[in-house]
Amino acid sequence: TTLLQLGLFGAITLALIVVLWFSVRHALAPLSGILQGIARIEAGDYAARIGSSGTRELNQIAQALNHLSEALNEQIAKQRELLHRLQDVQEEERRRLAHELHDEFGQLLTAMQVDASFMLKQSAGQPALEACAQAMYENSGSILSQLRGLLAQLRPYGLQGGEEHDIALEQALRDLVKQRQARGDRALACRLNVSLAGAAIPQRLAVAIYRIAQEALTNVMRHANASTVDISVLVDVAGSS
Repeated sequence: TTLLQLGLFGAITLALIVVLWFSVRHALAPLSGILQGIARIEAGDYAARIGSSGTRELNQIAQALNHLSEALNEQIAKQRELLHRLQDVQEEERRRLAHELHDEFGQLLTAMQVDASFMLKQSAGQPALEACAQAMYENSGSILSQLRGLLAQLRPYGLQGGEEHDIALEQALRDLVKQRQARGDRALACRLNVSLAGAAIPQRLAVAIYRIAQEALTNVMRHANASTVDISVLVDVAGSS
């Protein structure tokens, strides 16, 4: 009889434990969704939303987290828009400066080179004057060449329209590498790898990619004391770039 009572007591206790375990598991099940939502928010997925549950307190927590996620998403969108506007302002300033340099200094240097060429022809047989004219011609040509390089950096060819860019971006990056190597240490090996996988690159993004590569290459040449620099611009065909 005692053994039967102990067995019955043990069975009832086990049954209660099982019922309690299922009850607690059911009651805490919504926490799993909340934890998953928090993890997604921590990972930067501010579009994540936590569903409601049968518990008022947990619903309040879920609503608070959803509100936080919405606020973060709005702030990120505002920051992104401000960055886009800042980029547009900077590019517009570069275009304006390039236009003024081209119209003012470009024309003056071209006129100086034409005058120097005329003087060079007229000074034949006069060594001193001919040497001076030759120096003027070469110096004005050198400055004009440097000005063209500066204009190319301020306003990269092919990246100024509103259309989408793919080939133009690759060519602009290759021109950038050539210009920097011509102006800097020719012993520095620059390897450029551009693989856009046929993707249509928006103009704003193409300019941003160009400016990032430009700044990175400048920092390497000024501070890194490197012998080789690799620049890779790749598009993830799976969906992210």
